[in-house]
Amino acid sequence: MKQFARAFPLLILAIFLNGCATTPQADLLDVKLVNLRFAQSRVLETDAVFTLRIENESPEALRITGGVHKFYLDGTMVGKGMTSETIEVPRLSSVTQEVTVHLGNFTMARKIQPIIANKRVNTKADSLLYCEIAGHEQRVKVTHETLLDVRDFVPEPTTSAPI
Repeated sequence: MKQFARAFPLLILAIFLNGCATTPQADLLDVKLVNLRFAQSRVLETDAVFTLRIENESPEALRITGGVHKFYLDGTMVGKGMTSETIEVPRLSSVTQEVTVHLGNFTMARKIQPIIANKRVNTKADSLLYCEIAGHEQRVKVTHETLLDVRDFVPEPTTSAPI
């Protein structure tokens, strides 16, 4: 029994260290919003298709078997989308994935006025990815925040010289 008491902490340590070796590190994985287009609209919600870029900075390929993505404007969640498509992100590379998100029309209507007035908006994407690496299923949480200045998207007026 005494030998078991001495060996038990070593066994736990070995299991822990083995688990850490196969866990993908969230700092080597990023999910960025790169495009948005609107699809079907209904009275209470509008479907939007968000294009996400998933970046893998790891030297190992990463297989993603699904995910849940929540999107925020100025701290308010405006919608979420889920994916069940399995994709492979090659080592040291990136892929894009489209996610349909159901946006609440009333939430969006409340958020548009301050965005127009302030000319800027904080966006945040919270993603929970179900990853498979080295044959083990892992959950990886990734958050990406961006401050968008609306003025950056408004074309500047051109002046034409009189002839």
